[in-house]
Amino acid sequence: MSVQQLNSQSAFCLPLPGKPNPFEPSSPDSARSRVVQKGQTGDDCSYYALQILRDERRIGKKPHESQMKERECEIAFSTHRKTMTRITAELQPQVDLAIELSRSQGTPCTKKIAAALLTLKMDQFLPASREIARQALKDFCAQNKFDVLTSYTENALREAKMKNNIQLFVSLKVPGLKLADALAPSYFQKPWEELTIDQKEILEENVIFSIQQQAYQTQSSSWHPDQPPDQLLKQLQMHGPHLIKGIIGHEAYEEKPIKLEKTIEGRDVFTWDPNAKKKPFSKFHCVVLVGVEIENSEAFVYYVDPEDGSDPSDIKSQKIYRMSYEVLKSAIASLNGMKMVAKDGTPVFQEESGESNNYALFISHNEKTD
Repeated sequence: MSVQQLNSQSAFCLPLPGKPNPFEPSSPDSARSRVVQKGQTGDDCSYYALQILRDERRIGKKPHESQMKERECEIAFSTHRKTMTRITAELQPQVDLAIELSRSQGTPCTKKIAAALLTLKMDQFLPASREIARQALKDFCAQNKFDVLTSYTENALREAKMKNNIQLFVSLKVPGLKLADALAPSYFQKPWEELTIDQKEILEENVIFSIQQQAYQTQSSSWHPDQPPDQLLKQLQMHGPHLIKGIIGHEAYEEKPIKLEKTIEGRDVFTWDPNAKKKPFSKFHCVVLVGVEIENSEAFVYYVDPEDGSDPSDIKSQKIYRMSYEVLKSAIASLNGMKMVAKDGTPVFQEESGESNNYALFISHNEKTD
């Protein structure tokens, strides 16, 4: 990680592009060469954002003897992520096709409609999509639990993901379902048994994120969104990059970002126009804050997005994004996925709690002092 102090009102802690070579022996005392880091696949942004934070703490295939326990966790999380990517690749197209089919028909696709469609050529679909659609319709007609195709395909996707979550809990010997059960009253004000499958999935994902934080020894930042931007600047100077969660970046907008004229240590900087069209529905997304810049009365934060890959041989392959501090405050959620808004639309944050707030985390490498 390179730390650049531009002046008393700006600082950057930029991760190196790429990732440590996983095939070289890992050692707590020496750095490895770097190789290409692929961008995020699937929905597991927290996994990829944590890898950016970990950097040389990533162990790889040749661990040092002191790293064996963390390596076991690394393998478990990697296996879970790869399986989740495969599940999404296999089942998400069925969900998308079910939604598109309902739109094109102008009515929900029931089993009666599905049975009729199976007798047709389904020319409304592209050739590559027809077999996916045909298989989804056949599976839908063969079951008796759901009467609408979209509900069936969405449930099948969530059930497969939750089964994968359980496999992770078992491999780590963690009572994940019990932990998720305990979260239900505070998140949804009702017991686990009364939750919908999507609500259960949300709680399981929060438990997994918490387990990852413990395994990788993350620390909660004292920064809080109600604080002025110079406090975030100070935390970046002291502790390096910070992971945050919210409706941020590509996940928030229907339009592509625009490229600014400025660069930061050779990296291009992008942002979204203040009037850019936002998505009507967005998921929370994890990004990594790497800089703060205060100009007169306005402050900006800079971040890298795990959706982007990077190549150590090409500094421009690592994109940097910018947003104002006010946009950050309107977009950010707590790390456990809570985002509250007052009736007038202003964000409402959890109370500050001294040195450990619930809005950003970091991993200690070489601590810096003032």
